[in-house]
Amino acid sequence: MIISPYKTRQIFLRVAYVTSDGRYLTEYGEIRNPKRLIDNHKLKCFCTWDTAVQLANVEGRGEAMLWEGTHIRWRPFQFPTEEQWIFRGYDAIVLKTPVHDDDELNLSELIRWRDWLYDNNARPGTLGGAAKSLLKARLQKKLVCSRGWPQQRIIQSAGARIVLGPAGQGTFIGRLTHWDMPAAYAAELGGVRYGGRWISERDPTPERLDELCALGVPVFCRARVSIPPGLHHGPLVRRFPRRMTTYDLDKNERDPKGLKRYPVGTTIQGIWTWEEICSAYMVGCSVSILAAWRHNSEDRIFANWWSAVQEGRAMGTNTLAGRLAKMTGNALWGQVALVGGRKTIIHRDGRRIQRRHPKVIPVLVPATELAEIVAGRVRAKLYNAMTELGDDFLSGHTDGLWSINRSAPPAGTWQPKHAGVNRLDLYSPQHMRWYYRSGGYEVMYSGIRDKDKETAFETTWQAYLEGAK
Repeated sequence: MIISPYKTRQIFLRVAYVTSDGRYLTEYGEIRNPKRLIDNHKLKCFCTWDTAVQLANVEGRGEAMLWEGTHIRWRPFQFPTEEQWIFRGYDAIVLKTPVHDDDELNLSELIRWRDWLYDNNARPGTLGGAAKSLLKARLQKKLVCSRGWPQQRIIQSAGARIVLGPAGQGTFIGRLTHWDMPAAYAAELGGVRYGGRWISERDPTPERLDELCALGVPVFCRARVSIPPGLHHGPLVRRFPRRMTTYDLDKNERDPKGLKRYPVGTTIQGIWTWEEICSAYMVGCSVSILAAWRHNSEDRIFANWWSAVQEGRAMGTNTLAGRLAKMTGNALWGQVALVGGRKTIIHRDGRRIQRRHPKVIPVLVPATELAEIVAGRVRAKLYNAMTELGDDFLSGHTDGLWSINRSAPPAGTWQPKHAGVNRLDLYSPQHMRWYYRSGGYEVMYSGIRDKDKETAFETTWQAYLEGAK
């Protein structure tokens, strides 16, 4: 993967917001007929996930493009004879984030997000596209990824860790806290020393690798690790023998305690970040280091990009603009990981939803080792916190975890995100409901619209309770 900095000023793109009834709100007034936008390539349109599902799936208006079953585009007209999704000016990018109740406010927040990007010479679009555009705008020199790193060493980043605690599913009552590592992936990218070549480390001793790690140098080790049987969770991920789509990865995450992907009581061999190997040492694993590689760059090539992301996050995650800036920063990891996925175009024909599948367009060779350095470091931090919490650890997902009867955060940069919680109904790290001492509750249910979460969780929870009897 090669990413070159912009050499010219980016064109100014106006934005439009599609309301729940399919109207287009633009910066220059309301346009009821989207055909007037068809040739306007200086406009980016956006709608919510709820809107895309309601209009395309329920009302049968227009058509939508899905990626791994999730809506990513909607437009008000159907083109059933076109196999590919051909861009038109009224195509709306689907936003998967909470929005405000007021449509005009949402439009103004999109304008604020656009202005932040434009002030940094970047352009709005999908969150991944905006993240990459911001990187190109802030790079000082060409970035050539994966120099000296054969792709076959690690064919795909193992990504985030998703795991239940020792107690598994159930209702938990007591002092409950959700701890969060702010901007974990984006912060790791912002500080990583990268942009040179990977070279073999001639002195792969723990002392030398610790020294490199303390300096922020990315280090991978090939090692043989014997993991003792008494652990609640294993420290190291077992990699897949082939590249997996997001759908395949989701299927393999349905192992609540993660013991298939993170085994215990066995010996495994593979390549991991040095930070993960250190976690293995910490819990009593026997480690034989077979080889090590380090990156030889002194540059923190993503530092200017990370500075711009922090500026955007300062708009506040209680606003749509701030949330979009946060998500833009998080999205860059996905651009370097480039996990494949399946696209589907759907439209309603009478009572039936018709589907067509665009041809798969080859993607760039991903910077797998860069993605894995970031993900591996975050997995190690999560595992260290899980280990510190012990039986008080309830659930973990990427850069966040739930604990019970714990007032102090785990060691590191953990901060409380949801405090004052006295009850947690935990079905999985992606499906739960929690109640506040002050009254009220919240529901997390990944993969569906916000308006459907409460009903979906209650149905799932009641089925779980019946099965647990």
